[in-house]
Amino acid sequence: MAGNGIGQFKINLLHSSNALKMADDAVLFKRIVKGATRKHKRVATLMAKAYGGRSGNGFYVHFSLNDTAGVNVFDDDIETGSDVMLNVVAGLLASMAESTLLFASHFNPYRRLHPDIRALSAISWRYKNRTTMVDIPSGNLKARRIGHRVSGADANPYAAYARA
Repeated sequence: MAGNGIGQFKINLLHSSNALKMADDAVLFKRIVKGATRKHKRVATLMAKAYGGRSGNGFYVHFSLNDTAGVNVFDDDIETGSDVMLNVVAGLLASMAESTLLFASHFNPYRRLHPDIRALSAISWRYKNRTTMVDIPSGNLKARRIGHRVSGADANPYAAYARA
């Protein structure tokens, strides 16, 4: 699926209950893309902000939490989600300023956190709103998840998964 800017593509990796495997898959994906483009005499930057006046590239992490029986504790069969989910959102927002360095670890990814370029510039959350740092996507309530949208495309996947 095409992204919002020049050369942007949205890639969804298969979900897993193993965060370490997900981080490994993200690193492997980046290596495959770089190798394939190099083979064809092209370059994939995988930068968070490749073009100054255009949208940046994110490394969005979606996650849910299952109990020991495998039941998603973010779902309580109502549209707003469970108290556990709302408490996780509150914790993410309360620690966002202090942890942003993990998601945007140098100047380039900070350039995409700008209010005028369809980016995340305020600590915020909403239901079904991809312009906020934390999003509760639509879909089946049994698959309720939190979307953490702060990491730049060049973020360390291990740090992003550990913190998100």
